[in-house]
Amino acid sequence: MATRAKPKKKAGKPGADDLQVLHPELPVKNIGGRDLVVREYGFIEGLRMRPIIEPMLKDMEALISLTTQPTNDQVLDLMGNHIDQFQELLAAASDTDVAFVASLKQTDGTRLADAWWMVNGPFYWRTAISRVAVARVQAKAGKTAGATSTPPSSGTATESATSDATPAGS
Repeated sequence: MATRAKPKKKAGKPGADDLQVLHPELPVKNIGGRDLVVREYGFIEGLRMRPIIEPMLKDMEALISLTTQPTNDQVLDLMGNHIDQFQELLAAASDTDVAFVASLKQTDGTRLADAWWMVNGPFYWRTAISRVAVARVQAKAGKTAGATSTPPSSGTATESATSDATPAGS
C-alpha cells in the first residue's frame, strides 16, 4: 500500500541569511563566564590583522602542501605555534582582550578557538590556498620559460664607413 508523501518544510524567506553569509557571526555562550559573539573581521580590521596573522598564513601554506583538509590536531598545532598572535586574533574577533583570552580554561579556550576557526578560518585558509596556487603557477611558468627559439636581433648600425652623407634638404 502506498503512503502519502509528507509536505516538505517551507524554505525561509529568500535572502534571510544573506547577512550571515556576507558577515558571519557565531554566538558562543558562557565562555569564561561571558556570552560572546565571534565575528568575521571587517575590511579595515582585517587589514590591521594582516601583519598579525602573516606568520600563521605562511605555516598554513606549508600545511597545504601536505593536505587541503587539515585535521583538528593540525589546526591546533598551527594555532599553538603562533599563540601570541592567535590570542590577539581571538580577542579582536570576540571583542574581548588578550588577558581575558589568556585566562580561559581548556574547554572554554577550545570552544572560542573552534568558533574563531568556523567564522574566520575559511577566509584565511582560502587566502593560503590561493597563495600556494599562484606560487605553483609561477614556478611552472619559470620552468617553461627557457631559451627563445630565435636569437635576439643585433642593434641597427647608425654609422657606415661606405655610405655617403645624405645631402641636406633631401
